[in-house]
Formats: sequence, C-alpha cells, structure tokens
Amino acid sequence: TENSFIISNFQKIYSELMKSPEKYNQISKKLDLIIIDEAHKAIAPTYKKVTKTLASITTKIVGLTATPGRSISNEESNRNLSDFFHNNIVSIPEQGQGVISYLRDINILSKATYDPIITEEKIDLSPKQKEYIEKFYELPKELINKLSNNNIRNYEIIKRIDEIIKDNPKAKILFFALSIPHSKFICAVLNTIGINASHVDGTTSLNRRSATLEDFKKGKLNILCNERLMSTGFDAPKTDTIVIAKPTFSIVLYSQIIGRGLRGPEIGGTEYCKIIDVKDNIRGYSDHDLVYKYFDEYFINNN
Repeated sequence: TENSFIISNFQKIYSELMKSPEKYNQISKKLDLIIIDEAHKAIAPTYKKVTKTLASITTKIVGLTATPGRSISNEESNRNLSDFFHNNIVSIPEQGQGVISYLRDINILSKATYDPIITEEKIDLSPKQKEYIEKFYELPKELINKLSNNNIRNYEIIKRIDEIIKDNPKAKILFFALSIPHSKFICAVLNTIGINASHVDGTTSLNRRSATLEDFKKGKLNILCNERLMSTGFDAPKTDTIVIAKPTFSIVLYSQIIGRGLRGPEIGGTEYCKIIDVKDNIRGYSDHDLVYKYFDEYFINNN
C-alpha cells in the first residue's frame, strides 16, 4: 500500500477545491487522518468547508491549539468548536496536580512570573466607550491615542525594558504596543538609548520582516516591537520577556500573546519568562481584570 501525506494551509486547499472539487472527492475516499493546527479556527466557514469536504465517515480529525476556545464570552461559539471535534478532548492523565503545574514541572512550560507596571492613569469610560469595548474588545482610538502620548507611562515602559537589558544583556523581549505609531516611537527611543530594537508591522516588506525576525531569534536584537502582528504564527522559543503595553480585553488574544514566551526548555524554550503588563485603572468596565486573573495558574509567583 502506498502511503502519502499532504501539508498545506486552509486558504490554498480552499482555492484548489473551488477550482477542481473532483480532485478532493478522490482524496477524501483514501484519507485516514486530518491534523489541524490552530484548531480554534476550524469552524470558520471556509476552513469548515475544507475539512468537511476532505473527511469521509472513517477519517479521524485531530485539532491542535494553544488557544482552546473561540471566545471567553461567546459560549455558543465555543460549543460549536467543541461539537466540531465531537466533544473529545485529549487531556493529560491525572497527575495529582493541575495541568499547568505539571507541564511546568516537566519543563514543557517555562516558569513564568507576572510583574506588571501599575500606572497612575485613570480612565473613566463613557457608556459609548464601554459599548465599543464590549463589541470589539478594544479601547476606542481616542483612548489609545491618549495613552500613546502619555510621557510618564512611556517613560515607565522604557525604564523597565532598560532595567531588564542591564540585568541580562542577552534578553529577548517581545513588546506589544498600543498601536503601530506607538510601537515605532518606543522602538526609536530604545535605539536612541543604545538598546538594539526593531519594529515590524503589516506593511513591512517580507524580506525585511524575515531578516528582522531572524536577527531577533539569533540574539542580534534585544527587543522586537509590534502592535499585535507577533501574537500568532511567530516562533521564537527563546523569547524570555513579554511586555504588553495595550490593555487587553480578550482572553483568547491575551493567551496568544503570553504564549509567545511560555515554551519551556524541553521543547526548545526558556526555563524562565517574565510577563509584564502595563495596567491602567480602567473604571466602568468590570471585566477588565478578569483577563489577567484568568491566567493566575500560569505564573509561579501567583500560586
């Protein structure tokens, strides 16, 4: 019997499927296993169509994801995702301790510490602004601009990064800014004070982005600045510090961001990782702290 496998992304298969559906009818008859990476995206319409077209009754489907949910607040979406995989969760056998603690003890996860920057910034949300956050899980643009231009807040961010570099000149820091202009500004200031930093965003050419990411992985850069471009699909396992300057209201997004630094030594990562949030006093939105408290188990200093 001839064995074979296909590696592709959903977009490519969907495009080919639309051109020649008959090809995939033949493949589906012989397909034993489908493995889906970033499986929390599997129920998006085009992704779902690809999987359903390829899978026969006997095809097994396995989903892999570090983000096991679509949203913390949308139970229907999470239920649909679970139903798609027939509610079968592959879990670690009971070890007499929590899963996170167990994975940390066997060095699959790094030993993460939580060390926020607490600002004096007090943000009183209007009903309209609160509605915007509930709809988009984002601060409104006017508040982002206000925080971006706060000199004291920016000083505290730069000061903390400078302290980390002085303590460990080989530190690899991912910085998530409030916006693209804010990322560029912080990057420029860091370079001015002698810290090797670079900025990337969606408009950065592929060649330059590739070179910058390679420099970061090889340790030629201490800090990689971005807004949220590096929250998914970016692999730099030796990242040892995550700095998050933007208030984050989505648990799914937050898990993706901190996940950039949580890979432990057994899978090529670091033994220790620092997670540094810039936390403002956002009044009028009671769910704000829920995002941070949700991940208490991940941090060794919060247990």
